[in-house]
Amino acid sequence: MNRSAKEQVYSNVYQSLKENQAISNLGYPEERKHYDFNCSVGPVKVSFRLNSQNDTYMIRGMLPCENDFINGLKEKEDCINAFVGDNHYVVISTSSTVAGLDDEEATKKIEKEAEAFFSFLVKNQDAITAYQSKGKDSTEGKSVDPKPKKKK
Repeated sequence: MNRSAKEQVYSNVYQSLKENQAISNLGYPEERKHYDFNCSVGPVKVSFRLNSQNDTYMIRGMLPCENDFINGLKEKEDCINAFVGDNHYVVISTSSTVAGLDDEEATKKIEKEAEAFFSFLVKNQDAITAYQSKGKDSTEGKSVDPKPKKKK
């Protein structure tokens, strides 16, 4: 993807979220090397990154919870992955490459998968909030590390 196409898709995704009332805390990190922004969907902390150096992108949401939480989520698109990490947090993500696609196809793919990702979170917001309220004692005071530590 050329720079112009990356700027356009980044702007399109950001603007679509800006207009969505279910999205809060939409903003940019202090330091940016890539096309990045952060936001929240209920208690889920989300980061978006379109890599400026290559044709990859990732959208990742994280929240503290237990294993049984994933079973309560409504059906997700094939592009979305969800798993429970070692530190009792759920990671919900989509990531891919658009290398080899022309700019228009790449833009459509990123926009489609971003829409599916955020729609999934919004669709499950009630279940997420209810789970967080129910399990508040087990997750209270735990912070979500956006860069989980690797096992040694």
